Amino acid sequence: MAAELPGLRGGQRRQWRKAYETDPIGYLTRRRQQYGDVFRLEDSLVVITDPALVQRLLVRTNRESVPNLELLDGGRLPDADEVKAWIRVRELAGQVLKPAALRSHWPGIDQAVAAGLHKLCGREFDPVAVAGETCLRAAMPIWVPHDPPGLVPALLSSVTVGLALSDVAVRIPRWWPSLMRRRIRAARSAVDAELHALLDGSPRPPGPGQPPTLLHRIVAAADQVPAEVAMKALGNALTSGIATMGGAWCWLLYHLASHPGDLDRIRQEAVSTAGNPAADLPYTTAFVREVLRVHPPAWLLGRNTTVEVTLDEHYTVPPRTAVLFSPYLLHHDPRWWDRPDHFDPRRWLGTRPPHAPYAYLPFGAGPRGCAWACTLDNCSSCAPPPTSPQHSACT
Repeated sequence: MAAELPGLRGGQRRQWRKAYETDPIGYLTRRRQQYGDVFRLEDSLVVITDPALVQRLLVRTNRESVPNLELLDGGRLPDADEVKAWIRVRELAGQVLKPAALRSHWPGIDQAVAAGLHKLCGREFDPVAVAGETCLRAAMPIWVPHDPPGLVPALLSSVTVGLALSDVAVRIPRWWPSLMRRRIRAARSAVDAELHALLDGSPRPPGPGQPPTLLHRIVAAADQVPAEVAMKALGNALTSGIATMGGAWCWLLYHLASHPGDLDRIRQEAVSTAGNPAADLPYTTAFVREVLRVHPPAWLLGRNTTVEVTLDEHYTVPPRTAVLFSPYLLHHDPRWWDRPDHFDPRRWLGTRPPHAPYAYLPFGAGPRGCAWACTLDNCSSCAPPPTSPQHSACT
């Protein structure tokens, strides 16, 4: 018989949010020390901090849980057909993002990156202010064959109002027509209009030597992917570059500026492999992995259970429970890493992983981990099993 989940009781469940918002890292760390690696904050909110349990949860996504509920639609769970269609879109995205396929997109990506950096040359700029658009435009050649003039502004606006929602601490009834909800719906409608135009426009086939984009693949699989699911998936693919890639780029710039010795070594590595885009860049790769370890793109990720889920031999959680975990806390836990608070790219240059199994997941894992994880050669998204606290950041 499963034991009762440890955690907050009674009035504590109505008071924890203020303490969490004051010090998220310290609060969850103290609760883990008090209750262990599985604990409850509310009746429908559970936190797990053991990487093996996190991996078990993630690899069973679509069978026992979904990444997040549609909060603006009454917390509705997707039905079986929607899940099946979404998996198909993920398969199509994987065909574009796997390292071997991604190489064919490099010329277009290089041009987009060069254009973005050229706009920033010769002037001071705030990386936080420009990172989202710069990274989004750099990724556009992977997703769509051309850049509609209204698409990028619509996507940036949608992400901006979505992030504002994640900062709102006071929850109001779902039926209340708040200004925030109206803004979110308006921003989503603008994105939907742009995506509808793309999906209905029958994009021209790729030219000679040009690889198919995700839009091409979705249109070709229209009989397997309903238009509404295709539109939502394409929108998620595009917006993922704004938050995850934009945040990672900002931290990369920060650490390059903070570690001039590493910057020189990365520059030398790039110069020595110039003209060979397939060359290995071991120290550059190690540096990027370490930045993603210290500053994972998402502070919190989670799943919403659709059935009763057994976390381990002791605990189960009922359906419609939000099960959250923090990549940041996993990456900084001395139980899973040696000197986790020390920035050291060299930890990644050995022949063995520098962490306990499943303790590194900057992009999540499992069938609904961030699609960008597929671009890493040590992708954990397909490994076998062993924001506001209610929101997942990457689906």
